[in-house]
Amino acid sequence: LGPCATAMRDRKGWLPAHVACSRHCSPHKLKMLLAAYPAALHAETDDGNTLLSLATSTATTSHPNFALIEMLRAEMDKFPKYLRQGSNVFTDVMVGPNLSTARILNQGLRGHFLDG
Repeated sequence: LGPCATAMRDRKGWLPAHVACSRHCSPHKLKMLLAAYPAALHAETDDGNTLLSLATSTATTSHPNFALIEMLRAEMDKFPKYLRQGSNVFTDVMVGPNLSTARILNQGLRGHFLDG
């Protein structure tokens, strides 16, 4: 399936990034998932959980998730919720006959996660 698998949801609406955050993944591994599917940064599960809420709620004494939580907060500050895929903010922007705004935005976010 390749990178497309990062956009696939399970029966509860979880993306691979949600699973990773709930299982104490490293910031580096999460950035790889976000590079493949940037919209996951603000995606919610069917129960309304976000990557940040899962990383925070699963933190324990032995796995505090400090680095992961810090990285998620920083990324969310850089890319506010209105930039998420499916937003109406960019619908009136003209970008040319062959590229959609969502595609350009998604490519820009991919570059950020791969570089950062």
